[in-house]
Amino acid sequence: MSTFGSALIKIIFDNPFSVTSFGNSAFQKCTSLKEISIPSSVTKLGECVFKDCSSLTEISIPLSVKSFGESIFNGCKSLKKVILDASLKSINLHFINVYHFQKY
Repeated sequence: MSTFGSALIKIIFDNPFSVTSFGNSAFQKCTSLKEISIPSSVTKLGECVFKDCSSLTEISIPLSVKSFGESIFNGCKSLKKVILDASLKSINLHFINVYHFQKY
């Protein structure tokens, strides 16, 4: 589980090319997290990576991400928009307890 707690609001990577994955529960329960920019070097999102990030409203996932853990958006009560690359052929994401998700 994340050690950042509820204080983390925005995540920006100083050296984005050094990040290749977000481990299991990396940002879980970061309840104030509103914004994160996933670097194009990231290829894997671990299980429950954004679980219970209840302030997260929108996220863009680059085409570089090929592996998605289970329940990555579970409990993201404010999540309304997930932006995926148009060339993505298929994806299996779990949106448990995502209440106001809008399809675009």
